[in-house]
Parts: sequence; C-alpha cells; structure tokens
Amino acid sequence: MTHLSTGTSDPEPTTRPDRELAVFNARATGADDEPALSVRARDENGELVGGLTGWTGAAPAG
Repeated sequence: MTHLSTGTSDPEPTTRPDRELAVFNARATGADDEPALSVRARDENGELVGGLTGWTGAAPAG
C-alpha cells in the first residue's frame, strides 16, 4: 500500500532523486562533475517570480 504524507520541511523528496540521478548520470557518461546551474525570472520590479535549479554536465558525453 502507498502512503502519502504532507509536511513543511522534508528534504528527502528532492535530495534522494538528486543523489540517485547523479549516480545514474555518472555511470552513463563517465563524468562525475556537476557544475551548478540556476535560472531566475524576475518581473519588471525586480521581484522573483520563478526559476529553476539543477546542474550541467561539464564534459561531453559519448
């Protein structure tokens, strides 16, 4: 049975997939360097209205 829970501060939903994806990507590409990347979207008043974070692969795969 699947259990759903809610809360205000639970890092596992982001840290676990990030960690597992990093392992998968390192095995698939042979590269283990992951430079951080962030993108911010601001409105005309400079207020943050959106964005994303992630990482890039520094070395080409293949």
